[in-house]
Amino acid sequence: MHPEKSPKAYSYLRFSTPEQRLGVSMRRQITAADDYARDVLKLPIHQRFNDLGISGRKLRNVSHGALGAFLTQIRSGAISPGSVLIVESLNRLTRSEPLDAFDLLREIIRAGIEVVTLHDQKRYNTASMREIASLIQALVLMCNSWQESENKSFWCADAWARKREVAAKLRRPITRAIPTWLSVTGVKQQAGKLDWSDAKFTVIKERAALIRDIFKKRVQGCGLQSIATWINNQDIPPWGSNRRKTHGGWNHVYISNILHSRAVLGEFQPYKLSEGRYSAPIAARGPIPNYFPRIVPDDLWLAAQYFNGKPRQHPGRPSLALSAGLAIDPDGAPMHLTHHSQMPAYLSTSFAFRHNNKTTWHWRLMHLEQCLPLIIQKINWQKVLSNPDDEPRLLELRGQLGEIAQQEQTIKARLQHAAKILLTDLGALNDEIKAQAAALTSQQALLSERHRETIHKINQLETLTKVPLEITKFNLEDFPKNNLTPEAREQFRRQLRNLLKKIILYPDGNIPGFPTNAIRTEAESHFSGVSRRRPKPGERMFGAIRLLTVSNQDLIFWVTHPAIITKNRPPIILATHGSDIFFKK
Repeated sequence: MHPEKSPKAYSYLRFSTPEQRLGVSMRRQITAADDYARDVLKLPIHQRFNDLGISGRKLRNVSHGALGAFLTQIRSGAISPGSVLIVESLNRLTRSEPLDAFDLLREIIRAGIEVVTLHDQKRYNTASMREIASLIQALVLMCNSWQESENKSFWCADAWARKREVAAKLRRPITRAIPTWLSVTGVKQQAGKLDWSDAKFTVIKERAALIRDIFKKRVQGCGLQSIATWINNQDIPPWGSNRRKTHGGWNHVYISNILHSRAVLGEFQPYKLSEGRYSAPIAARGPIPNYFPRIVPDDLWLAAQYFNGKPRQHPGRPSLALSAGLAIDPDGAPMHLTHHSQMPAYLSTSFAFRHNNKTTWHWRLMHLEQCLPLIIQKINWQKVLSNPDDEPRLLELRGQLGEIAQQEQTIKARLQHAAKILLTDLGALNDEIKAQAAALTSQQALLSERHRETIHKINQLETLTKVPLEITKFNLEDFPKNNLTPEAREQFRRQLRNLLKKIILYPDGNIPGFPTNAIRTEAESHFSGVSRRRPKPGERMFGAIRLLTVSNQDLIFWVTHPAIITKNRPPIILATHGSDIFFKK
């Protein structure tokens, strides 16, 4: 030790899992360190460094724990040479690979810090490490700690692999970590261990009903955040972790996880950690069908995925505009909502696209939202979206679905036959039958995936004819009066995005290639009748709204401008452009 400075005692405590906090490990390590500092060093513990529930493998406690803070203080000079670090054993410092573990110990000792291990009363310092016995003992202990950790990791992984095989074969629970709409019953305690042989899943009925309601609302066009708000307004507490329960209840992330989960269809996807405890999970094997009780039918799940795949606004910032994400100006620049407390809300050319040589376009939001429902009702959506290739394609897909079903029945029968043969115990023939059964199971999984994809394609084609019927049911009077609930606005916006690619707004009504003299004359007539005066030179009286549909149809509507609209007069469609069959009489 260095006599010029007073030595200080530090203790380091570590255990790997949070559950060990409930045992005696923490109390034992603290008591032993205090006793050694008092009785041997005649010093108090100056500072404690604790890594509670942090693994010592791969130097995790150095990169993310208190041991890293201890090393930082050594490097900065805050901990002076001659101090003592007290640990229960070297494996409390680390269980990483021997070379990494030795580098860690060497850095501490080279800084003039003495390491004391309590279980064998060994002192590691620059003097003792010159002795070959101490050096070899430290390396042996580090090798043993690393090997023990590797063995535990291997045994644990093997135990879970066998549990997953049991889950796939017997379709029974292997853990209580299950979807939150299920519970596990039938688990028994025998000889201090849990017996899962009679365990089974039980559906929590009220939760399953709420899950189905979530899917139905999604299919109706409701957004993730609006669904979460709807649930929170019913004072339904969130399920699962306490963190979610104390952080604002249901949220859009949890709703999204439910809507994308295949567990509601009864499918279980086992996972494992790719490189240990803190690594990313990867699939441990293929999904296990019919493992959980099914609570959502296939058609409802697939319909929700159709809506999940559509572009959507940022979930945390619901837009006020029905045309959010669709509106662009005549130059092709996106139009965003601009709103000031003293001014009406407008859709305006995005700031990112405003240049000296470009026109900045504006369209009053309230006027556009009066026009859009009127236009939607004017369009014959069945004709606009009809595709002569859809019906043959539907027939083809339904034929494919029938063939897949027949193949699934054939494989199912062959698997049942293989199972009967295996039960007869034919000795060497068993291995061949097992190999055949494994191949059949793989084919069955592939057919199931093709089955789901085909149903999804059929659903997409059929949805194109269903959505328009829903969007035309909105009451036109509710839009100017702003009587729509947030859920209804979100539903209308969703359905609008399913029908349209873009909405091009021409505030001055002038579209290249389309003469507007007759339209201007009619607009002036309406203007004179409403305002009792003649329009001023250059005064705007009409604008144009151009719709590009998902079926690549180009429809144009010239509508009266807000200047000639009063509160009691809705906008008027002055003229249209497009095939006559696309417009209702």
